Amino acid sequence: MNSFFVFPESRIVDFKIAFWAGLYSGAITSIIVGLVIGIILWQIQKKSEEREVTRQCERDLSLFVQNLRSYLNRNNIIPIPKGAKEALPTNASRSLYFINNNPVNYWIEKLNVSKYPYLSKINEIMKVNLEFENCCHDLDSVLLTKLAEHYNPRSMNYNLAKEFILLLFVGVKKDDISTWFANLDTNITYQYYEDMLVDTRINSTLSAFQHKRTQLLNLLTELRDMLT
Repeated sequence: MNSFFVFPESRIVDFKIAFWAGLYSGAITSIIVGLVIGIILWQIQKKSEEREVTRQCERDLSLFVQNLRSYLNRNNIIPIPKGAKEALPTNASRSLYFINNNPVNYWIEKLNVSKYPYLSKINEIMKVNLEFENCCHDLDSVLLTKLAEHYNPRSMNYNLAKEFILLLFVGVKKDDISTWFANLDTNITYQYYEDMLVDTRINSTLSAFQHKRTQLLNLLTELRDMLT
């Protein structure tokens, strides 16, 4: 007589429940463990990349400071300016150009500024320089308008007078530069310059320009001393 052993239906149901519960539990545990390990590895990789970025920024900043120091210590001769923005000593204008063409804001973001206090000074210089450039634009505008009352804007004397007066605006003495402008009647142009000083609109614009220029040059001197 053939007979078969048959599991009770309740035992089969309990087995299925236990099997699937164990399977789901193991899968969820594996997923959680995988996520945790993944996050840990990602954090390790991220910190490693951040350290490398920091090291690269420090190397770049070191080279930047060496070059900037050399610019700041160059001769402070004022060239004949084509516009108010150029009425700066050569060491100042070259230093500003160099600063503006390097990723200073990026270094400030990536590095601990407390370790490099001169970065805060450079950041301040950049802000004041923007204000100075706005003042230069305003001064150029009123100066050219005033000169057009006396000279043909297409004439050589118009440009020469502009350069001559800009040098006077930044404190250069008339007798020191008159020989530079042999083709210009400097006596008449100097009279125009004196008239401008009592012109309300020009005087206020000139005062703002001179203030920002002095502030900018003082900040550059402070930076030079910090880097010495």
